[in-house]
Amino acid sequence: MKTSYDYLQELCALPPDFNARRPQADPRNRRVRYLLQALNTMGVEHQIDCFAASGYGDAQADAPRFANIVACVRASAPGATASVMLLAHHDVANPDLENCNDNTASCAHLLALLGQLQAAPLPDRTVWVTFVDAEEICSFRRSGAARLARQLRTGVYGHVSWCLNLELTAHGTHLYTDRHLPSVAAAAGVPLAEVATPFNDATVLRHWGIAASAVVGTLPEQELATLREGKTTSCPTWARCHRVSDRLSHARAEDMVQFGQTLYRIARFSALSGMGVAVASSEAGSALHHTL
Repeated sequence: MKTSYDYLQELCALPPDFNARRPQADPRNRRVRYLLQALNTMGVEHQIDCFAASGYGDAQADAPRFANIVACVRASAPGATASVMLLAHHDVANPDLENCNDNTASCAHLLALLGQLQAAPLPDRTVWVTFVDAEEICSFRRSGAARLARQLRTGVYGHVSWCLNLELTAHGTHLYTDRHLPSVAAAAGVPLAEVATPFNDATVLRHWGIAASAVVGTLPEQELATLREGKTTSCPTWARCHRVSDRLSHARAEDMVQFGQTLYRIARFSALSGMGVAVASSEAGSALHHTL
């Protein structure tokens, strides 16, 4: 079974053939095709959700086209209806970079997690994973996370207890979040420091009413300590985003293993909400087949 670092190496060696801010005639770009092939190889249930993201004043024909990829491993116990949602953006700001930490590593973590779950589905919950597009355009209206929020609000994915967005997870053993989710924090088994973070897809989800949403990332101990002390609003790891220095050489395989273990604990052991994030209920059993 491939590790998250295995996936990271392959994705970083795959030059992106698109830019998040440049309109695409076909959103099934090279990275999207890689993700789809990886899911096919594992036998994970999935669907690609292509959409035109028109903004204010845009003609629909001129709107950029994007693609979310939605995958799931369904609960093994008959009648289990609870679910959780993990997500990470797969788009990049600069196609000339490796984009290792932003956000290739998080996509790699989710692929590795899906491999674990596919081999041994959880009995009491379905785990949804969405690789979202268009985070890098920083839009509350046009991004893949905005589309996901609308689907969550209408119950496309059934009874989702929480949404966890992964960002910047290539190195560091200390976890941060932008919102305290008690069930996630309890299951993690390690501290989650609450800090002010840059714009991310959890921000978009909360903007559209998905309150039980948070981002989780990793940082070296000293960088996180500096952020918590309020001495700065950024750190060297965040400053490398969108720059040529965001390379595979900054990733640490051992740190990724540790985060992967934490991620599995969160998916497996977090308490399931009695209310969920969706404002309307729906049968999620056939969601991949008739709603996307």
